[in-house]
Amino acid sequence: MQGAILGGSFDPVHVAHLHIADQVLCQFSIEKVFFVPVGAPPHKKLSSMVSNGDRLAMVQEAIEGHSGFHVLDWEMKRDGPSYTIDTVRQFEQEYGSNPSLIIGDDLLPDFRKWRMVDELLERCSILVAPRAGVHESVPDIETSHIDCERLPISSSAIRRRLERGASIRFLVPERVYDYIERHRVYPGFAF
Repeated sequence: MQGAILGGSFDPVHVAHLHIADQVLCQFSIEKVFFVPVGAPPHKKLSSMVSNGDRLAMVQEAIEGHSGFHVLDWEMKRDGPSYTIDTVRQFEQEYGSNPSLIIGDDLLPDFRKWRMVDELLERCSILVAPRAGVHESVPDIETSHIDCERLPISSSAIRRRLERGASIRFLVPERVYDYIERHRVYPGFAF
């Protein structure tokens, strides 16, 4: 089975994540995109308000009914920092194939600093989505470009909107919006 991994904090998951995943299915020989919410990211602090359970549930709500999307909670179950190489190895054991790895172009400049990057590059093909408009290539890393719209949406911008009481409707899937509202995932934010 040909699969692609799309990792992230998904705090919250939004329509740009889904657009990128959909375009990967359309443009490459990929059967499924696996959303992998990060557990403890080594280089980033997660929002202190949102539990792993809520982030996982929001991704599940977002992909509900889409046969080409699946969610894996592997990184959330690990102790210590979440490293992509560990997820790739586990994917190979579970599915018997090497996955593709979906990253945003904003991650390319520091990609060489990732844990065990040479092994990662041996095991994965790298699919790059336009996110920050960075067109810088890394000389010794072979990548494929995902032809998709660069939607100027980020989880951090959505959280800032929520903090000031602005609407996030249509920036997140309707089921995610309903989940956030119903469970008050982001306390004190107006809807």
